[in-house]
Amino acid sequence: MGVSLADLVTDLRAEVGDSMTPSHGVDDYESYKHLLYRVQRRLYEELDWPTMETYQDKPVVPGERFYDLPSGINWHRIRKVVVRYGNQWADLDEGIGPEHLNVYNSDNVNTSGTYTTRFNPPLRWKIWGEGPGGAPQFEVWPIPAANTVVRFYGLRPLNDLITDTDQCDLDDRVIVLFAASELLARRGDADAPLKLKAANSFLDRLKSRWSSQKRSRPLVMGGANRRGVHMPQVVVSYPAGVDWPPGVTPGH
Repeated sequence: MGVSLADLVTDLRAEVGDSMTPSHGVDDYESYKHLLYRVQRRLYEELDWPTMETYQDKPVVPGERFYDLPSGINWHRIRKVVVRYGNQWADLDEGIGPEHLNVYNSDNVNTSGTYTTRFNPPLRWKIWGEGPGGAPQFEVWPIPAANTVVRFYGLRPLNDLITDTDQCDLDDRVIVLFAASELLARRGDADAPLKLKAANSFLDRLKSRWSSQKRSRPLVMGGANRRGVHMPQVVVSYPAGVDWPPGVTPGH
């Protein structure tokens, strides 16, 4: 991590046995850069890298239903969403459907266009297309009755490798080894399988370390419910005689 694209190209040349003389391989330089860009992008999409984990807060205010997602998180890689309730954080469940609007109807507005049905805190959230500025938006339900904060946990956006000074966000050794194995395979080099094995072995060691860190749990004193916070209970009732979509189990 933190290694420039120019240095990654130098490391890649060394791994595949190219000449290290700067004047050699000039014609290959741009293709090497693109290969490294593509390998890092693929690794980012395939794995949840702990080094990329982050959280971003978004204030929510009374009477507002839709909000722009924070820019510092990849909205395709959101893993958990919580809401501030009192002095604690509580889980927000994902998904808002008609069964929820039957309880607190977010579509209710007065003649001035103000949402009239509100409740605190919000209990659910949902990605909701793009806002006026083109940024992805999310909805909360019920519409807040008071100021609070929604926190998103996930992966931050990847810093793509485009210019020589761009620095990699992922482990530089893994990027270079996988790029080298692909490059050698293109050339029909007999060392390609060995390089791929080395890349996978190194990545497996990283995954093992991540798993070990996740198994280390903090000490919990006392008891708590699933959320760890005593949230208001909202019962969603389903009218009889309705053909519910697959996967929806009516409750009464």
